[in-house]
Amino acid sequence: MESSVLQNGLVRGHFHTACRMLASLTEAPAPDPVPAFFVATEDSKGGATPDTVTIQVPGLPQAGTAQCASWAGDGSHRIPMMERANQTPAFDVVKIRVR
Repeated sequence: MESSVLQNGLVRGHFHTACRMLASLTEAPAPDPVPAFFVATEDSKGGATPDTVTIQVPGLPQAGTAQCASWAGDGSHRIPMMERANQTPAFDVVKIRVR
């Protein structure tokens, strides 16, 4: 059993947020370059009820389109395993126009 699974199936972990500048809006970006912004967040609250966490992005290095994403990570930095194949993992992505 994954060591980060707690009582009642809750997963101990944290989440990451990153923003990367997109060179193209029609081709997928390479996953390996260091993002323009990155932060790991642990709110230390946990529990079965939803939390609200605000991430402040102080600025991005250039004008263009940024892709910003947040995703859950377990203790090993993997996206937590889902119980079913058709269950959506905890992640969110937006595109932002940077001036």
